[in-house]
Amino acid sequence: MSKSTKLFILSLVLIQLCTAAPLVVQNLTVCLHGTTSLTAVEAQAAMKVAGDVLQKSDFTGDIACPVSFKLSGPVAGSSDRSQKRIKNDDDLKNICGQPGYAHIVDAIDYCGKDAPALGCSRANPPCMVVVRAYSSDFPDDEGILWAHEYGHTKGLVHRDPDDETAVMNQYIGVTERGVNQTECNAYLKHTASTGAQSAPTGNAHPAVRDFVHRRYFEGVPYEIASSYGHQDAQALVTLLENPEEKRYLPNIVAVLGMIGDPVAIRPLQSFIESGDGTLDPPVANAKLFAPTALGYIVNNTHNTEVVAYLQKGMFPDGWSTKVHWNLPAAESVRERNLVLAESSIKGLGISGVPEAERALKSVGFSLSPKEGAVIQRAIERALETNKKIQQLGLKQFYLQNQIR
Repeated sequence: MSKSTKLFILSLVLIQLCTAAPLVVQNLTVCLHGTTSLTAVEAQAAMKVAGDVLQKSDFTGDIACPVSFKLSGPVAGSSDRSQKRIKNDDDLKNICGQPGYAHIVDAIDYCGKDAPALGCSRANPPCMVVVRAYSSDFPDDEGILWAHEYGHTKGLVHRDPDDETAVMNQYIGVTERGVNQTECNAYLKHTASTGAQSAPTGNAHPAVRDFVHRRYFEGVPYEIASSYGHQDAQALVTLLENPEEKRYLPNIVAVLGMIGDPVAIRPLQSFIESGDGTLDPPVANAKLFAPTALGYIVNNTHNTEVVAYLQKGMFPDGWSTKVHWNLPAAESVRERNLVLAESSIKGLGISGVPEAERALKSVGFSLSPKEGAVIQRAIERALETNKKIQQLGLKQFYLQNQIR
């Protein structure tokens, strides 16, 4: 290569460098809730991946969006770390009402629908809530989660689920790294965008095992999960006790409920009650959500035996004779029982059947004032949900109540 050719190539590179759009730095404050931990180094690592994903053009149609993220101040613990889980809209509002832009919690069981989720965020006021999602097997997942949820705080909604390339897809995957110009414009703003995207219209429907193996940002989509059938439910039942499926148990339990097939009733009850010792977080979260999953099945079957099971489950102390496993992070048996009771109450609400409504109205409690207030508020929410689902049906209820 001649000297003049080398100089010409060098000049082109310099021109590109000089004309490249400067990075827009988005500063994020981070707040911890519950028992979860996140160091400043880990927060910065997640933000770096999030920025790298947006800045790099990985394929045709994916633009290089000049956005980076920077940790603003220390990673602070909430003044009240007793709220560990997002179980309903009130919990989400309470978390978002505390100082911080990014909030890290132990678990999310609700984001517009009742299903275990990795994140849940809002644009007005801007607030992103996530769980820890890092693993050595999937080192970029946490950063992609942060990029996705930050997009929601800027007014972005999900792309069509058939699109396997978008950061704003419904689930994390190795190819979900792309942004288009409209999305990039929203990421570049310091305030929320409006009307940035149209709502998803596709209906991606993979084999059920592939479906539950996806890691959904805001939980498995009910409209797709509920479309699987009896053979799919049977296939998922076989996965409940498979150690290799531990990572995906929250999805498996949720989808078993949403399918609504009675073949899952006994296996889910056994799943709740089996095991001992301290559980890993995904197993514990799946077991804690399972009573709610049973409520989905009641919605489809009107099974009075399951209603009776959930009615008994409303009493926290009753769980001590049924379960012998412990929550991670040295959380108390009392706390385990209280979450199972709340999950049972929510299951009665989600069922949307009159029998469950009567069960919710017929129970009196003798609890401490703090626990009694938690249970009573859960019953009030469940009664409201039950009544609306009786009137609208479950699918329409979720369409009207979705967060975005």
